[in-house]
Amino acid sequence: MAAFVVSGTAFAATEWSGDNTFTGTVNWFKKGVKIGQQGSGGVTFFNGTIVNQTTTDGADNPVTFGDNVRIDGAIQRGTNLSTDTWNVKIADGVEVDGASTFKETVTFENGASGLDYAASSHNHDSTYYTETESDGRFVSKSSPSWDTRTGYVTIAGADFISSDTAGLEAVYSALGELSPPTNDHYVAPVNLPHGATVTGVKVYGVDDSASAFSTALYKNSSGTSTIMATVNSTGDTSAYQNWSDTSITSATIDASSNGYALDADFNGATDQKLGYVIITYTYTSPY
Repeated sequence: MAAFVVSGTAFAATEWSGDNTFTGTVNWFKKGVKIGQQGSGGVTFFNGTIVNQTTTDGADNPVTFGDNVRIDGAIQRGTNLSTDTWNVKIADGVEVDGASTFKETVTFENGASGLDYAASSHNHDSTYYTETESDGRFVSKSSPSWDTRTGYVTIAGADFISSDTAGLEAVYSALGELSPPTNDHYVAPVNLPHGATVTGVKVYGVDDSASAFSTALYKNSSGTSTIMATVNSTGDTSAYQNWSDTSITSATIDASSNGYALDADFNGATDQKLGYVIITYTYTSPY
């Protein structure tokens, strides 16, 4: 066995035997060790535990890997995997580039509430909705609601027919305007959505006579009629005009047991025309 001397002290040279076994009791490589080479590599066996025995101000220093680490087997802490004592512990955050699979329940502790995908204040572009915007567009299955909207029903003059027992015939223009003979009433059916609220009745026509004609909206309930609105014409002029009534009685439409109609009364006047009637209503459900 060879010997070497440092500062006057003789040491026995480390022995190698068998399959290149390093037989020192504690083997120090204080300046580093290179194992394997590029292209050929090799397998390094550690049959014990790797420990960094150094400390800094009394705090344990971890074993440090200065490069990417690839683990071809499972990572575990000890052999008893049934208790929390032996769970793998990660002291810092984790960033995962690939898909992750959890085969057991994931538990969040110390106030953690779940996975945080993005800060609530971060900005989306126009292809995304915020939570508030999305909630505003959802319809509750238990109590759906809609914004109030306005609807219209138009009844043309040509839709009116005589209600007189004499059965006087009306005269209609090419535009469907009703030009009645004297002393005659004309009626037209009205179909309005169930649950809607009537807000106005507007009559378009001509009144070039001294006496007005009236158009009334009726509700008929089992033979009893109720006037909901009455529109009276005004003005001795041949110009086209419109007249309206927004004071509605029994404004909510109940189509389950009532019928609705318009009645035009010309009172024997001449030079009068009824062009059309527009009934305005509001609703908060789809019609």
